[in-house]
Amino acid sequence: MCSVNSSVGCNPAIMFPYTGYAPRFGTWNFTVEHRFGPNTLVRAAYEGSSGVHLFASREILDATPTSDLKLGSMLLQSIGSVLGTPAGNAAGIHLPFASFPTSLSVSQALTQFPQYYGVDESNDSDMSGHSTFHALELSVEHHMSHGLWVQASYTWAKTIDNTEGGNPALAIFEGNGGGNSSQDEYDRRADKAVSNSDIPQRVVISYVYNFPVGRGRHFLSNTNAVANAVLGGWRVTGIQQYQSGVPIVVYSGQTTGLRGQGQERANVISSLPLKNPAWTGDPNAIGSNGQKIPYINPAAFARPPEFTFGNSPAFFGNLRNPGILNEDISLAKDFFLMSEQRKLTIQANWFNAFNRTIFGGPNSTVESAAFGTLSGQVTPVSVAGREIQFMLRLTF
Repeated sequence: MCSVNSSVGCNPAIMFPYTGYAPRFGTWNFTVEHRFGPNTLVRAAYEGSSGVHLFASREILDATPTSDLKLGSMLLQSIGSVLGTPAGNAAGIHLPFASFPTSLSVSQALTQFPQYYGVDESNDSDMSGHSTFHALELSVEHHMSHGLWVQASYTWAKTIDNTEGGNPALAIFEGNGGGNSSQDEYDRRADKAVSNSDIPQRVVISYVYNFPVGRGRHFLSNTNAVANAVLGGWRVTGIQQYQSGVPIVVYSGQTTGLRGQGQERANVISSLPLKNPAWTGDPNAIGSNGQKIPYINPAAFARPPEFTFGNSPAFFGNLRNPGILNEDISLAKDFFLMSEQRKLTIQANWFNAFNRTIFGGPNSTVESAAFGTLSGQVTPVSVAGREIQFMLRLTF
């Protein structure tokens, strides 16, 4: 018998009425294009989507009702210590059933399943997640002419959801601290916020440019073989990417006193800037107090009072990790060996050409002595430290 009277605790599982629903997505879009001359195409597009019945795993079935927070510290006391007392009588405290152990807490007694230490959901049964996505995409493409090819795009987007996926193998929005549980089981609306994968702005520029120097080109078209070998036929290619950082969630180590609630979020003071006005861009900069200058403004956040929930959102749309800036550039030249079918290519590649540093997220626990500070950097495949590569290739 899996109950509070068992010598060994165990958690029974429950299936929701919507268990087994398949996640569903609806998408819609439209595009407008216009060509300027024979080589340039401009495009504007809108794209939207909505997902329902997404994996969530956020139901907390044995949570004490939030309305009982008014009992304060009594929630943490054993029910036997308050039964029959004036305070206990005033609060209406009583045994949920005759054999309920009096050594257990008042918080346990007030759950909707007080006879169990915990209630588990069956695997992937919580399908209460939903999401919306909207994006405006602007792009221009200039086909190769006069030695130049360019494709540039700008995307403004917003993703909102109330889950980051209940199972990492199945999740759609997992990542960047995803999967954090509901703060308050009885206020799931408070989980709705910008997604942890929300990237509001992104710019990508790709290009190829053949320098107009050398035989058959605008400058030095009739030059000698030696000058042409040194100066002619060079081309530069590049991909440049710039995007906003992902949103931040600020946690607190405070406990509500309620049984079964998820990790609590910090209180936010809305009149103050969330990003530290004193932030210099250098994570190792030292302030007047002799400590590292934090990225997050410590004055804008506070530990919630006992027996309350934090008022900050699941993720901040206006407080984000540092953005990503990256440039990959190549310089190359072909040497034709007696025919156009045989050529020798020399090429130099600069990955992360300007050696951009992409910082990781800050410490986001409000009680931590290091709260708000950046302690490391991220190096995704496209944004490692600067790398220079030289290549020699023979084609025949």
